[in-house]
Amino acid sequence: MIYKYNLIEKLCEYQRVLITFTLVLLLSFSYIFHGFSEKVRTKKIVSQYEHSFDKKDVSEITPQKKWLLDKTDTRNYELRGMDSGQGISNRHKTRWVANYFEIKKTNFLLSNFSPKFAFAIYCLFFSLIISASYVFCLLSFEHIVKKKNIKNTLLFSSAFIFYLYPLYFEIQEYFSFHEMFAISACIFFTLKKKIWHFLFFAILGVLNRETGLLLITFYTFINFKEKLYFLPIFVLPSIFIFVNYDLFTQPSFYSIGYWLSPYDTSVFDTTRNFSIFNYFGLQYFYSLLLIFIYLFPTLILLFNSKFDKNLKIFLFILFLYIVSLLGGTIITNIFPFIILAPTLLAINSYLVCNK
Repeated sequence: MIYKYNLIEKLCEYQRVLITFTLVLLLSFSYIFHGFSEKVRTKKIVSQYEHSFDKKDVSEITPQKKWLLDKTDTRNYELRGMDSGQGISNRHKTRWVANYFEIKKTNFLLSNFSPKFAFAIYCLFFSLIISASYVFCLLSFEHIVKKKNIKNTLLFSSAFIFYLYPLYFEIQEYFSFHEMFAISACIFFTLKKKIWHFLFFAILGVLNRETGLLLITFYTFINFKEKLYFLPIFVLPSIFIFVNYDLFTQPSFYSIGYWLSPYDTSVFDTTRNFSIFNYFGLQYFYSLLLIFIYLFPTLILLFNSKFDKNLKIFLFILFLYIVSLLGGTIITNIFPFIILAPTLLAINSYLVCNK
């Protein structure tokens, strides 16, 4: 009887996580399914136009399968030479590990399921990544505020859903899903001071995208006086260099044009193309408005709040991520800003706790 009572008590304790996890999973799946479906529809229209509406040719393969097949191009990780084109295409060559596993996953789905079912599972996979990110963010929130109840969990899940709003716009790539997950896990294990767990997820972040190197800042800055706090400084860059050693031997890899995202890809004049004055325009200000809305709740909470050491560090890390996004992403591409969600939620947790 005592064992049965303890089991029921534990189920009641974790039901708040299960309920909100399910909510986030269903909502994120609906957003992602809609976003990817729009891409499939666009692909279908382009395909019909290219084949001059040849129904026989177009109907040979479903739109979902065509769209998924586009993601199985091995050139994403096999072509390692730096081409003459300036811009982010060369920088993306550092993401070959994530591309490799993405291709393997997509091929597995296409080989074992029907195209439509494979497409649904493909969307569900990223929904699960977002939901797992939510769980780590929630655990970090509860660690900071020292409260565990259904009311606070529901409020936090509402905040998390708000920070998913980049999903409402066009989903440009899948790296941001993985990076969001890595950041949320690294924040939690940083707060728990578990260096080996932190390193595991940080390495996943580095293998996913070059901005994963910024994960160094979390454990090193926040746990500065702890044992092995310096380990991420050596491990993460070493992993990044090891998996991309062939790129580091190419002098063109160090060109600024490969690391900063240009406003106009047709302009090769670095001085003119990367100037802030090139960004003026209605679409530019609309994009800045969307970014401001994303940061607005945190800016409001900054007033009348006490700034402790961890909060200041998180604000500095947020600043580094914002600079990297503004410098390395086309300003009209809002979707990558979703990686800021775990850091913003951690900051908001401290701000609420310090009032």
